Amino acid sequence: GVTLFPQDDCDPEQLLKNADLALYQAKANGRGTFSFFTPSMQDDIAQRRELAEALQAAIAEDQLKAFIQPIFSLRDGSLTGAECLIRWLHPERGVVPASEFIPVAEEFLMAAQVDRIILDQVLARLARWRRMGLEAPSLAVNVSPRQIRNESFASNLVEELDAAGLARDAIRIEIFESVLVDRGADAAAQTIRDMDRLGVNVVLDDFGTGYASLTHLLDMPVEALKIHRSFIRRLGEDPAADKIVSAVVSLAQSLGVATIAEGVETPEQFAYLQMRRCDQAQGFLLDAPMDLDSFEDLLTRGALALNVAAPGPRADAASNKAFAF
Repeated sequence: GVTLFPQDDCDPEQLLKNADLALYQAKANGRGTFSFFTPSMQDDIAQRRELAEALQAAIAEDQLKAFIQPIFSLRDGSLTGAECLIRWLHPERGVVPASEFIPVAEEFLMAAQVDRIILDQVLARLARWRRMGLEAPSLAVNVSPRQIRNESFASNLVEELDAAGLARDAIRIEIFESVLVDRGADAAAQTIRDMDRLGVNVVLDDFGTGYASLTHLLDMPVEALKIHRSFIRRLGEDPAADKIVSAVVSLAQSLGVATIAEGVETPEQFAYLQMRRCDQAQGFLLDAPMDLDSFEDLLTRGALALNVAAPGPRADAASNKAFAF
């Protein structure tokens, strides 16, 4: 982090603060680089701190809720799973996007609290569905890199599943591909192996964006690769995206793992993925995220299925459009 005297300031203490802000920016840019201080950095950190304070209040006031987006088979339209998404339901701002507050949660060391809240909601609801006799699909839960690097995460998770009377495949843990190359990658890899040994499945999220090597895939016992939405969005428009998606599907088939396409929004994308033999898909074309009560209602009525010949939101999904953020 670089700051200049006397252009930026003349006070030694303030210069050190400037350099620290610039250092933070350099780390955010991917490390191994440098960044010069700019006055706007002070405004950015002030905004992040304000958001962090609001997030801490949201945690205390139970404003963070788990939402669910179904995942369907591209072969027969059956429900194969669902991803648990976190939503901050702010009383004044409405829905605060996860992309806005999750980085702040990581920065201000609140990610573990956020993970805990969502995991508690999911486990409690799965236990309720078991008591009701409902056949719920495996629910995928995103976990922060800090949690994955915790050596006791896998064993603690299994203890909670056992205590709730849930099968160990009742949930799947989604981790970002970047976890395998970031600092602490060895600890994360060990956690993944521990989960596999204990019967908990792992999905590698955002595949194609984290620069993990093929060696990582050979060493990591993952159940599925989730193809990042940025590639799906460009299908049919960018030949490079077409080739990347085809390559990922072929690679996954060679490794014996499933592929999940996220962010499917058009019938053309759906048809392309079917043609390339991608296994599963999720996205607004198929179903919008919904709260736990809405998902439970669909499970109760057996209304979760997809017509693969004519993909599109189910009739029931119309009630969920308010949550299509």
